[in-house]
Parts: sequence; structure tokens; C-alpha cells
Amino acid sequence: MYAQILQEIGLTPNEAKIYETLLNDGELGVSSISLNSGIHRRSAYDAIDRLAEKGLIFPVLSKGENTYKAASPSKLLEIVRVKEDKLSAILPALEEQYNQKPRQQEISIYRGVEGIKNYLRDILKTGADLYSIGDTGFLFSEKIKNYTASFLVEIKSLEIKKKYIFPSASEHLGNQLDLKTLEYKFLPAGRLENSCITVFGNHVVSITVGEREEDIVLYVIIDPSLANGYRQMFEILWDSLLGVINNQ
Repeated sequence: MYAQILQEIGLTPNEAKIYETLLNDGELGVSSISLNSGIHRRSAYDAIDRLAEKGLIFPVLSKGENTYKAASPSKLLEIVRVKEDKLSAILPALEEQYNQKPRQQEISIYRGVEGIKNYLRDILKTGADLYSIGDTGFLFSEKIKNYTASFLVEIKSLEIKKKYIFPSASEHLGNQLDLKTLEYKFLPAGRLENSCITVFGNHVVSITVGEREEDIVLYVIIDPSLANGYRQMFEILWDSLLGVINNQ
């Protein structure tokens, strides 16, 4: 039932099956573990040894065949946190290595909720002023609204300036952005629906939104000249629109 999730946090398929078998069936010997999990006895021995090393199961010694019991599922979270701590320790060095390679021109595609998170991380990483045209409603889907809330707090602390041109007042005023922290104007109604173009630093991001969250696609272009050109076009469009609201 949970084997796929257990594999996603680092267990092998056999380890996941055996751990879940022991959770469901309680204390078992190797023969029963093999039978109940559907894993060959020899493979079961190997997986049992690895699970014991990870502290996810432990042997119950007896005069007859040794049996095994599952450790508390909270041990799984402990394992994940240990991995996070190890990664956090080397992350600064990895970031330094990554940044040593210039990113003058680059094109990539982000998709879905995780793609939006990558996009927001890019904005925070550059720390550059933000220019956006179009619908920003995708930032407030159920799966990401808490992440977006944290992003908005952090972007404020970085004092990143933001200029937005929204599709229309009627379409946007129900949004969750704090309009008091923005400079914004509106396009005529019915323009740029379900799409958005954002410029920050050397990034130009074109976003298309489908009916489902997984249909969101973000086309990311890193090019200093192109980004500068888009900023200039944004300002030309900005100056042509009436009714500026500047609350910063």
C-alpha cells in the first residue's frame, strides 16, 4: 500500500515490501517474511540485513528461529532528516561549484507544481526586480499556496521591487497578492488569459496555464540581452497604460 512512497524516501523495492509486511503482520521469521512479502528467501535475507542496519527492523532472539519486528515508523522520518542534514552540510559547496560556471545563455522548461517552485526559487536567488505581465493566479493553487505565502514573505525581506500588469481589474482583485506592496496596472479585459510573462535579472519566463495544475508549463530563458529587451518593452507598455496604482 505504501511501498511506492517508501521507495521514494530511499528503500529498495524488497526493503519496502518487507518493512510493510512486518508492520501489517507483526513479528515473523524469515520463512514467513519471504512467503507473506512474495520475495525469494535469499533476497529476503539480504533485504532484512539492510533494514536492520538502517534500524527499521530488529531481531527477536529465541531458541528456535529468530524472528523480526518492525521499528516505529517515526524511524523513517529520522532517516530522512539525517539525509537532509548531510545534504545541507555540503549544499554551500555545491552551490559555489554550480555558480562557478557562467550561465550567460540557457533555455529550460519547468512543469507543474514543482516547476512553479523552481521558478520562485530562481526569483529569490537572483534578488533582482520583478516585471510581470499576465495572470498570476497559478501561484495560488491549493498545492502551492503555502509555498507562495513563504515566497512573498521572503521577497519582501529582500526588498525586491515588483511591477505587475494584470489582465483586468475584475479578473485580479480576487487574487491573494497584497496589492499594497506592488506597483501595478491593468490591461483591457480579455487579454493574456491563462498566460504570464515575467522578467527578472537575466531571466525571461513565459508561463502557460492549463485546466490542471500539471498542465502548467514554464519556458525559462536566461539571456542578458533578451531580458533587457523585454524590460524595455515592459516599460513602454507600462507608460502607455493609464490608471497607474503605486502603493509602494
